[in-house]
Amino acid sequence: MQFVIALLLFPLSVFYGIITKVRNLLFNFHILKSKHHNKQDLLVISVGNIRAGGTGKTPFVEYLLNSLKANHHIAVISRGYGRKTKGFRIINDTDTAKSVGDEPLQMYRKFNHDALFAVSEDRVTAIENITSSFPDISLIILDDAFQHRYAQSDISFLLTAYSKPFFKDFVIPFGYLREYRSGYRRADYIVVTKTPSITQAQKAKIITQIKPLPAQQVFFSNITYKEPYLISNPDVKINNLQDHSVILLSGIADNQPLISYLASQTQLLEVISFKDHHKFSPADLQTIKHKIETQQKPNTILITTEKDATRLDDSFIELIATAVYVISIEFEMDETFNAVKQSLNRGHLI
Repeated sequence: MQFVIALLLFPLSVFYGIITKVRNLLFNFHILKSKHHNKQDLLVISVGNIRAGGTGKTPFVEYLLNSLKANHHIAVISRGYGRKTKGFRIINDTDTAKSVGDEPLQMYRKFNHDALFAVSEDRVTAIENITSSFPDISLIILDDAFQHRYAQSDISFLLTAYSKPFFKDFVIPFGYLREYRSGYRRADYIVVTKTPSITQAQKAKIITQIKPLPAQQVFFSNITYKEPYLISNPDVKINNLQDHSVILLSGIADNQPLISYLASQTQLLEVISFKDHHKFSPADLQTIKHKIETQQKPNTILITTEKDATRLDDSFIELIATAVYVISIEFEMDETFNAVKQSLNRGHLI
């Protein structure tokens, strides 16, 4: 059966790949126009991927914010996937995941004092609106914009997950790639994310498989999980996870690393998984409540991700009697990235 499905999907994959290839060629030959900002003291960084979902774009954008906020006035522009609104919108305290999307809201809640956050389908218009209304902005980060070629960036980062690299994948729907693998050549830097502890020889092998161009650099990164905090009070944290039984609630693209981590640190009772960006319905919440109530273990807590927490409202917290905690992740880059970071802090192109 799987072979039959593969036979049916492969022609669609070829067709989709050709469409994206033609589109890229139209940009390469300037038939479709990329627009560059006209502000001399502005640096525009694009962060994206070729494979759909699960590469760690949001944690990497947060890493850039932490690394560059001391030396730049920063704006972050996201599409706002899954939002119910349209057009350009600057995020504020009244916004929800429905109005701006879960990932932009997650970043806003963590960095609203350090950066300006906006959502827009049209990155060109968004850049123009921000530069005209906020002339002190010196750095704009375009989140998930590798395929959005109408807005030309100064520097582009392409992310690929260690366990699911683009060079072993195929174009959708046969695989998960948004375009042919050759698209990686547009990137200035390639970041391999979620890398376990591996040797330099293993890293060299991966670089060989990526086949970077002479001007491209490849970096490796990993993620670490931080102490879970109470969803209603971030100051209340758990530093002794091993004393708790855990139910994990997640609606993200790749929850396997989190499952492995919690299984090593706690008694993981159950994993309640939904698709990426899932909008929790009242029926979903009742199902989650029932699963929690059927567990009889003492010290049971519900852990969810920061992204999922943006889609859980106060009514859900009131619905269940179990404590709800949020686990965040920290993005860590190899020391070899320090030179790039220093140049970005100076506002220089590398």
